[in-house]
Amino acid sequence: MFNYLSAVGFRYFSIGLQFLIIVLITHHLSPADSGSYFLIFGAVSTTYYLAGVGLPDGLVKSIALKRASGESEQVRSLVTRAAQFTAIISFALAVVGAIIGYLVGFSVLQIAVAVAWWLCYGAVFFCAQCLLAMGWASLGSFFFYPAANSFQIALLLPFFFLVHDVGLDDVLLITVVSALGSVVAAIICLAIVTGRLPRTIVNAPLMPAFSLGFTICVSRVLQSTLYWLPVWMVGALQGPAAASSIAVASRLAVAVASIMAAIRFTVRPEIVAAAARGDWDEIEKIGRTIATVASVAAFVALIGTMVVGGEGIALIFGDAYRSATIALGILLLGTIGECFGGPVDEVLRMTGRARFVLGLIAISVVSEAILIMLLGGSAVSAAAAQSAVFIVMYGVFIAYVRFTNGILIVPYFSIRKFNGRRT
Repeated sequence: MFNYLSAVGFRYFSIGLQFLIIVLITHHLSPADSGSYFLIFGAVSTTYYLAGVGLPDGLVKSIALKRASGESEQVRSLVTRAAQFTAIISFALAVVGAIIGYLVGFSVLQIAVAVAWWLCYGAVFFCAQCLLAMGWASLGSFFFYPAANSFQIALLLPFFFLVHDVGLDDVLLITVVSALGSVVAAIICLAIVTGRLPRTIVNAPLMPAFSLGFTICVSRVLQSTLYWLPVWMVGALQGPAAASSIAVASRLAVAVASIMAAIRFTVRPEIVAAAARGDWDEIEKIGRTIATVASVAAFVALIGTMVVGGEGIALIFGDAYRSATIALGILLLGTIGECFGGPVDEVLRMTGRARFVLGLIAISVVSEAILIMLLGGSAVSAAAAQSAVFIVMYGVFIAYVRFTNGILIVPYFSIRKFNGRRT
């Protein structure tokens, strides 16, 4: 329970800091520059999971299994060798990303900033996953969530106070410097924790972690794409200024969904352990509890948006962003659909069905893109497309777990527990 609370606490502390960052950016940059910042931020935050092409995610299960089976001496070998592999592949992917950015038309400075930003986020993600798997869930949650935002806000606040003529490039440079600070701190903490582990001459195999993690990491990228696709497509069809409006609505909706994201990060080792014992009752109990809390939070947010959303957004972000209110309300309908299933997608990933999750998310990304195009590409239609896709996708996840494992991961107040056959 402490790990859940700390993860949620760190996540919402991070959301609060990111909220302040967004407010500062929308007040000091033009809507067009704000939109450009969000487009770059979306590209970085969506793809940095590719650092290590899945090893960080796969290590969570591999390290948890080594610790559970009494082979903790191999954990140090896993972390060290995975760090080396992750560094090599990440730099190679960064070069590919730089080439793509050049072909798209970004400036050299923007490409350099985006690449450095991406590498920093990837390194922090690796450290956070390793810390989580080694039993330091709270420390891992800190680095996965508020660390980078804490460094960023510490630099942005005095900069905006001292400098009045601020441009997009200035903000991007500060973002990279702050990300470097979080990387240094994360690496130091991981080195201290790993240094306490026993040494061994046995090289623990990385292939099991890679095999599991690759599909998880690709599904992470695709799932993040579901959130950012409306921003990118509105930006491409109507320009960066229009993208800034849907980006604000999207970030606010993600803030509500963050309770699910935070718990997903910490619940995976427990799912692995319960599945290894064949304890599907425990998995159902965990899932339904999480689904109940998250669904209530999302519903309350929707009611709040309907009552004071317009005035609140205009007051905080400026009158130019008042139009984001309708899109936010529609996006929250999709958030309710996501929260209704609790961590059902993580249950599938951690119990050998990661490819099924990946396939369904890939179909959902394509479906969302097609829907946005067919509905005209406005902020409201893009929000509607995302919500519809989320509701259908999580409905399929719930049904699949129900019929394959006989458990029903939905809120307690919705459907009575199903006593079926478990496999």
